[in-house]
Amino acid sequence: MLLPDPVGPEALPPPAPPWLTAAVSGVFAAAIFLAPEGLKLLAPVPLLILGRRRGVGMAVQAVVIGALAAPVFAAIIALAGSGSGGAGIGLQFLVLVGVPAVLLERCLAWTKNAQRALELAAAGYIAVCLAVIGLAGLAVEGGAGRLVADQVADAFDGRWAAMEAEAGGSPSDGDTEAFQRLRNEWEGRIVRLFPALACSLLIIGFWLNVMYARWFVGGESEDDDLTTWRLPALALPLTMAAMAGVVLQIGPIGELIPPSTVLLYSAAASLVLLGVLYALQGVAVVNWWFVRLRLSPLMRMVGIGAQAVFLMSAPVMFTAVGLTDAWFDLRKLDDEAEAETGDER
Repeated sequence: MLLPDPVGPEALPPPAPPWLTAAVSGVFAAAIFLAPEGLKLLAPVPLLILGRRRGVGMAVQAVVIGALAAPVFAAIIALAGSGSGGAGIGLQFLVLVGVPAVLLERCLAWTKNAQRALELAAAGYIAVCLAVIGLAGLAVEGGAGRLVADQVADAFDGRWAAMEAEAGGSPSDGDTEAFQRLRNEWEGRIVRLFPALACSLLIIGFWLNVMYARWFVGGESEDDDLTTWRLPALALPLTMAAMAGVVLQIGPIGELIPPSTVLLYSAAASLVLLGVLYALQGVAVVNWWFVRLRLSPLMRMVGIGAQAVFLMSAPVMFTAVGLTDAWFDLRKLDDEAEAETGDER
């Protein structure tokens, strides 16, 4: 009987070249970036995982490849008739995907703590974005406010173009009136709330990317656990005060108080930011039990992806969970802290 030849190290396939690993991650990130809804927030994840495993140098290579692949994918989608062209999409990929991924990787490597890394990376990225918007506004008549207003107007114009394409020409009179009424009502409000809305979106994106990447590469230390994160106790009375500020301006008793645009939009912006932070606390509460389920890596990936979609489409649900945890300590973190303190004594 003939026996098979023994398999030695020389019979194993050679390892993939580094550039191929970077190419796969970059192309995958570009594909996610062009995905609809909240999934595009997860585009930095492949780059972040690559950086955590292979170093920041390879992550930068993947960013460059993704920036080159994104316009190609966008052009293919446009040719298929289901999207717009790829003009400027490569630069958008660099700014919205590449920079956050590299920044998060560096902060995670430096702090060894996910919560601290998120604080540093989000604050640094927001500061850079505000500086860029401010500098860009110097070249525009009306400053940064005019620049933001133009971007919001372009977003409404894009939505109208999409409605025309769906209607096969021109939407009905009812749809046209409803859209124009919505635009007149919300365009100015969005411009005033733009800083809070943009910061909220960035914070959500950074949080989801770190949380998602940890399923594949693990934490850096014992303190690197986002499922125990919660806002300080002072955030709750601040949230109540922001709610009161909005209600006293536009609620049933608003006529008893002199109207103030500054007070109204300051309270509304604070409420948006605090609502998003409590939504992330709600995500932490959900994952407190989710991580304890015996699930395959694929099911974990699907579960976190579903959270990203729900967080973008129904954030109020997570905010309610976060506020409930602030009142009732659903994870019993205070009991664990007291037990540990008792053991030390």
